[in-house]
Amino acid sequence: MVSARTIVPARVVPDAALDGLGVTVSPAGVVLGRDGGGVAVLARLFGPAPLSVTFIGGWWAGQVLVHRLLAHGAMVFVDAIDTDTPGRHGMLAGLNQWLALGQLAGGRQVQTAGQGMVWASASQPVLTLHDHGNTVPAAAQSEPPGSWQTRLTVLTRVTPDHHELIAASDVVLTQRLDPREAAVVGAALVLPTEFTTNAGALQNEMVAACRARSVRYVWLTPTTVERRVFG
Repeated sequence: MVSARTIVPARVVPDAALDGLGVTVSPAGVVLGRDGGGVAVLARLFGPAPLSVTFIGGWWAGQVLVHRLLAHGAMVFVDAIDTDTPGRHGMLAGLNQWLALGQLAGGRQVQTAGQGMVWASASQPVLTLHDHGNTVPAAAQSEPPGSWQTRLTVLTRVTPDHHELIAASDVVLTQRLDPREAAVVGAALVLPTEFTTNAGALQNEMVAACRARSVRYVWLTPTTVERRVFG
């Protein structure tokens, strides 16, 4: 069955809607892609204060995002259900699929959470990834432990039960949403009213990068290597 997030919608976000929208990004950060003007968009997903990030979308974009976090120098620790049928649990992927990203990214460090945690620094930040489907574990809602450590919670769908998680996130990255999902995200982050319409019109390789009261629309623009590895 083809995921609804892989079907090109009938309408797309007009360029004019992109011009006045933006989120604050650091001059040094993780490369998300490009904006409507072709300018590179970098997002501060690690910092001296711990950060919480939520990703809403599909497996392809999730792989690209983690690949770029690894390229940024991050150590990734995965807290996910060990299953060969992640779809039954509402997950993006099973534990082994997440761990395999380390090899796909050239042997970068991806490990099971709780095994060999290391000291985080600006040159080697730490990401803890939580993929438990629609049931968000308590650990995914706790504060990351320290500097240069980020908690990433991944979701395939949004429900009103996720309002608190999204509202507490420093950054929310989302692919195309249906109106009910967009309403939850928009309300949690107090986004402009047009977000509900724009979020439903995102192209397959776009994400909305959201913070409280602010949103920017980004084309992921996969590299040649990402195309070859992830399709």
